[in-house]
Amino acid sequence: MYESFYGLKEKPFTLLPDPDYLYLSPKHQRALTLLEYGMMNQAGFSVICGDTGAGKTTLIRRLLTELGDDTRVGLITNTHHSFGELLNWVLMAFGLDGDGKNKAQMHQMFIAFLIEQYALNKHMVLIVDEAQNMSADTLEELRMLSNINADKDQVLQVILAGQPALRETLRKPELMQFAQRIAVDYYLESLSAEETEGYIHHRLKVAGAEKPVFTDDACKAIYKYSRGTPRLINLLCDTSLVYGFAEQSETIGEQLVHDVVREQHSNSIIPTFNTDMIDSKTSQSQNQSNKTTVEKAIEKKSAQENKVSAAIEPAVKKTEKINVVAEQTQQASVANGLEKSVTVGRVESKSGVEKTINLRVSAETSKEKLESVKEDTNVTPIKIQSTDVEPTANKEKAIQNKALEKTSPAAVETNVSVEIKKNTDEKNKVEETVVQPQANTNENSAANVNEASM
Repeated sequence: MYESFYGLKEKPFTLLPDPDYLYLSPKHQRALTLLEYGMMNQAGFSVICGDTGAGKTTLIRRLLTELGDDTRVGLITNTHHSFGELLNWVLMAFGLDGDGKNKAQMHQMFIAFLIEQYALNKHMVLIVDEAQNMSADTLEELRMLSNINADKDQVLQVILAGQPALRETLRKPELMQFAQRIAVDYYLESLSAEETEGYIHHRLKVAGAEKPVFTDDACKAIYKYSRGTPRLINLLCDTSLVYGFAEQSETIGEQLVHDVVREQHSNSIIPTFNTDMIDSKTSQSQNQSNKTTVEKAIEKKSAQENKVSAAIEPAVKKTEKINVVAEQTQQASVANGLEKSVTVGRVESKSGVEKTINLRVSAETSKEKLESVKEDTNVTPIKIQSTDVEPTANKEKAIQNKALEKTSPAAVETNVSVEIKKNTDEKNKVEETVVQPQANTNENSAANVNEASM
């Protein structure tokens, strides 16, 4: 479909294990070398493990192409218990027919076959792929089959390839004898970022590409999504080439790879690729959205609080001023002993009834101070009603005479007691009559201070 557009003679990223496309990364090269070593030294058991799609089967296929005519190979690719007993698998792998025979007869048939091939100088190798499906009992039975020896030669060599579960099975105590006979044991890891880029360019070159098709950034993105697993690399690269051909893009860039994974991830029954990058971006977007919502709520609440504070601040200041004036007035009244009621203003309540604000002030309070009180209380001023507080000469004389009459000790004691009681009563009345306005955001408060005249 896209081969001619990108100058390829065939599809470079098929999912079939093709040994011609094997990319010998340092990891794969070590694995292949160990397998070849096991074959040359007639190792009883060789075990290659790795994650799904790591390239184990491709390695086995490559090994088979290097074997000479003196080697006869039996290959088992499905080891599930539902396909029958192990001996049936082995006979079928070497082209032997065991139908109609019991287990003992099949075992004898296989032993006779091995001896015959050895007499012909044939090297017998049994390869079991997907060996992680084999139970401990099946593996032990396989060990018994490999016990056939001739002089110093190992008549039957066994190579097991499987996923990490195979290693867990081989570590069981009941398989200790089996584990001790394993001459080659290698775990095939995934490719690194640099190896992934080399893998992509290698397969494109084998397929006939004369120039790079995937950019460096695209290769890095493929590595992150595939985590270096060859099978997933093939799948993602092949799909990206289809998308690139649809868009008539001569090169595959990073953004195209992101688009492929996003669409495959959203529409796939089972997510195939490593979608941590997509999930991370989605999570960051959601977190940013949540953060914005919270910040907006906080700002809204703060604005409301500021609005309320601004609304009640005048009333609070008004209350403080009235309290100060009332306190100063009370102190002046107690000190001078002479007070009178002065109306400084009126305010209109909700009901429309005007209320008079009266303050008890001393006789020495000047009109300028009263005017200041009116301005501070911020109420409608009215005419200050005040009486002349300067005593006349007759009044002064009468007061002096009255004071002389009270110079006796008993009179002085009585007058002092009366004066103390009088001042105390007046102080209590001032505290009861000075009303402090309460702050309210919707209406202005009114203060009433009612007192009796001296």
